Amino acid sequence: PAKLAAMEGQWETGPAEMSFVGWVDEAKGVTYTIGIPGLTSFVASGSFDTEYPGLNDFDEDYYTGNVNAIYQCYHLMLYMIAIVLLVILLGVLTLLGKVKNKWLLRLMMVGWVAALLAIEFGWMVAELGRQPWIVYGELLTADAISMAVTPVMLIITLGLFGLIYALIYFCWLRASFKVIKKGPGAYLPKPAEPAADDEEAMI
Repeated sequence: PAKLAAMEGQWETGPAEMSFVGWVDEAKGVTYTIGIPGLTSFVASGSFDTEYPGLNDFDEDYYTGNVNAIYQCYHLMLYMIAIVLLVILLGVLTLLGKVKNKWLLRLMMVGWVAALLAIEFGWMVAELGRQPWIVYGELLTADAISMAVTPVMLIITLGLFGLIYALIYFCWLRASFKVIKKGPGAYLPKPAEPAADDEEAMI
């Protein structure tokens, strides 16, 4: 509940607005937004009048998430998803219309960045929004620290993760450029060669 309130910057209990852009002033407990009142309540419950608890209903020790960071990351995630859907829609319309657009192909070459950013912003919302809990209402982040894990272990683990992901990215990049350099013609079916009888008839 607190995470949902932070995602929309909702301070008072009531129907949840769906905002499209805004800024959270945590010092004043105010969110300046442009949006549609009650739309988040409708999406979540099917009714514009469903009330959800605001951030003021939660004790400061019970919820310590950075509200503005959560709000902005959530909306950036939605913007990235919208870009991905727009690229897909343009691709479908182009395919149905049998139109060749080089600019769309170029857009698709970089469109994956929006999908990746949507995933990252989503994770940021999940991790920032649950603070100070590892298990909501049961286990605090501060109490989940393992004394058996040393800083050296963390450095080695993160280093190996980074190395593996860098290797995967390099292989993907190399394969992608190889396909791009060949061009789409290399992967299209080749026209059937005329049979020998047809060649003789033409002569």
